[in-house]
Amino acid sequence: MPTITFSYSDFQQLLGMKIPLERFGELLLLHAKAELGKYDEATGEATVELDDTNVPYLWCVEGLARLMRNVLGKQTGPATINLKKGGYVLIAEESVRSVRPFIASFVAKGKPISDYFLKQLVQTQEKIDTGYGRKRQKISIGLYSYKRLVFPVHYRAVAPESVSFVPLGFERPANLSEILEQHPKGKEYGWILKGFARYPLLVDSKGTVLSFPPIINSNFTGKVETGD
Repeated sequence: MPTITFSYSDFQQLLGMKIPLERFGELLLLHAKAELGKYDEATGEATVELDDTNVPYLWCVEGLARLMRNVLGKQTGPATINLKKGGYVLIAEESVRSVRPFIASFVAKGKPISDYFLKQLVQTQEKIDTGYGRKRQKISIGLYSYKRLVFPVHYRAVAPESVSFVPLGFERPANLSEILEQHPKGKEYGWILKGFARYPLLVDSKGTVLSFPPIINSNFTGKVETGD
């Protein structure tokens, strides 16, 4: 079952009010099928253990705060998200249809990413990939710095030895076959692509690789840092 850790002060800020830990624990049991785990006095971080794997929108502090705002009467219905059609285009090419055919994307803008927020993003990404995404077999999420990309972005299937890039955690380029054989993530998730003659790849209009999904991001566009 998913377990998440977050700053309790961040939760209260998102909630819009202060609430005692004991009361929060009671509300988790009643409304989220979850339990409050340990609370670290030194860091102010709370751990929540969720028993329901059918509600991945609760696997982050923002989702829990949204639920509790409704429970406590601070909000009615779903949150309003400011969405608008942008000029950023992602093209899914015919070549990827037989490998991993579905993809969706969006660009999120706002204040610069802090170290804490980046850790929360990665935590949510990993929980969804592992649980709801069946260890990346069904779903894998990628985070990228859009300012380093040249749109449109292309999602295509390529021959394993035809493209090389520097993956996260490496200092040298490797082709896709080498990544599956040598990179820790390739060894862990390579089974997903077993039997395919071509592998999925995300590249921008200059040919810069974003990622080799669902295996690993590139060390350039796929390395999100604080301040992005």
